[in-house]
Amino acid sequence: DKFGIGFKSDEDLRKITFRINNGGTLFGELDRIARQQGMFLYAEADGTINITRHGKKKHSGGIIEGINLKGGSSKFTEQGRHSDYIVKGQMPSGTKADNTQVKGEAKDEGVKRYRPKIWIVETAIDKQRAQERAEHMRAVSAGESVKASTTLQGFRDQGGKVWEAGWLTY
Repeated sequence: DKFGIGFKSDEDLRKITFRINNGGTLFGELDRIARQQGMFLYAEADGTINITRHGKKKHSGGIIEGINLKGGSSKFTEQGRHSDYIVKGQMPSGTKADNTQVKGEAKDEGVKRYRPKIWIVETAIDKQRAQERAEHMRAVSAGESVKASTTLQGFRDQGGKVWEAGWLTY
């Protein structure tokens, strides 16, 4: 870690072939790598960067009206959602269709009209990873279409832990 930031992950990171974009930022390039593997980057309280999938850890207790929820709002929108997510790419070697016409697809049943999103992958990708990426894009888009904002009593969950980004609660 030349930058002295500190990185960690509780995931099994795959080795990938990757070309850095000239003029790209460190965060931008790392975010691109993480998203290719269906993961996210977020800062820890100590300033390190965690590379992980959201929803693996859970806070104790929950956000409960009359206990710790002081107020809140939510917004549900179809913005950013698509009916079909199609990921296309190719492998760096081979001439057969499995290597030159790699494609993964995922449908979002919550979107009623035909509204496809086609993503051309910037690095080598196989069929399994293209499929995983299409499913990940569908899940992220659906999640980002729901926004919630809450005001809570205090900074800690019911177990005494400070609220953390990416953790589940009910």
